[in-house]
Amino acid sequence: MVFENSFNQYISEKEANDIVVEWETGGKGTRSTTAKDTSVQGRSFVERAAALAVIGDNSVFTGCKFIGRQDTLYGATGISAMFNQCDVLGAVDYIFGGMTAVFYRCQLRLNTSEADSDVAYITAAQQSGGRGYLMYECNVTSTTPGVDTASQYRSKPGYFGRPWAANTSEVVFYNTTVETTDFKGQEGKSLIAPAGWNNTLGGESPMMYEYGTKELSGENNSASRAAWAKVLESPVIDDGKTEITLGAFYNKTADYTNVDNAVKKAQALNAKDYKDFSAVEKAVKAVVKDYTVDKQGEVEKMADDILAAIASLEKNTPDPTPTPTPDPTPTPDPTPGTDDKTQGSDASDGNTDNSGIAGSTENTGAADAAVATGDVYNTALYAVILMLSAIAGVTVLAVSKKRTDR
Repeated sequence: MVFENSFNQYISEKEANDIVVEWETGGKGTRSTTAKDTSVQGRSFVERAAALAVIGDNSVFTGCKFIGRQDTLYGATGISAMFNQCDVLGAVDYIFGGMTAVFYRCQLRLNTSEADSDVAYITAAQQSGGRGYLMYECNVTSTTPGVDTASQYRSKPGYFGRPWAANTSEVVFYNTTVETTDFKGQEGKSLIAPAGWNNTLGGESPMMYEYGTKELSGENNSASRAAWAKVLESPVIDDGKTEITLGAFYNKTADYTNVDNAVKKAQALNAKDYKDFSAVEKAVKAVVKDYTVDKQGEVEKMADDILAAIASLEKNTPDPTPTPTPDPTPTPDPTPGTDDKTQGSDASDGNTDNSGIAGSTENTGAADAAVATGDVYNTALYAVILMLSAIAGVTVLAVSKKRTDR
């Protein structure tokens, strides 16, 4: 699902046909009224415009995308929220508010224009107590030129964030990967400025933490970080009291969205269509419910295992189409009157068939008598047939003559 506020991205069709009135205290200049115009991405036009405001407790977002520039994603004070493998685009203070939130393996995209003054601050936390934001194994990257932005360059270096107020506002970046920029004059540099943090919003806070950062530029800027922020040598905060875990920030049930989708995909398959379906069945049976968010990684592995098992399936080879069996050639009826003459003896066993003719070597007298008897019988039968035919003919002739006489 995509949440977008187009105000700082482009002129929408609706805005082009509407009226936008500038604040009396504003000074942003005259906005374009042409639909799809991207000139509003310029820093002089950018204004606070949230793509989403989260006010409900225990909110969970999986695989969502949030698009904005300034103040993209807001979370209210007193709520907890989980952002699982989401994509968040923004520039100025683009994740802000007093929520307790976990961003698990999210893409944090810097979305700035080419103006030198347009600098990104990923977070502007506002907690006065309790826990803050945990950015867990996230990736700091840039929008794609010509796709997400009208700029021809990737974003320039920005900051992990700046506290909303002094001595409050907790943010932890844990095992973060930071990509590079190709912005003019800073090619190959890290997307996070050496100082890492900035105090120009509300002051300094000792609750800005960083652990295990990996900068793909090859730089190691840990020694250059703001003096009031902390680069940790072990994954423990609060002066050694709290280990950095998902559960420490969001002690709720883990997000099973990806697992549920993987199980549905497996259940939609017919096991009989595949050579071996056991790996899929095993992966589905291995799913354990009710894990808390500190085991989110294990939950995601359950989903990955199911999908991997599905991907390795081999379909059964269909049986070849059988060749039709031809109809048997019918046996011709025997020629009338020849049955007695075609039944010979079986030469294979040397036995003599006394009823036949061919092959008879013994009892020839009996055979001749049988033949003679058959001839007498046939002659008598033939005579009877002729007699009946003659009677029938005389009868027909008599009837015919009688009808003629009348």
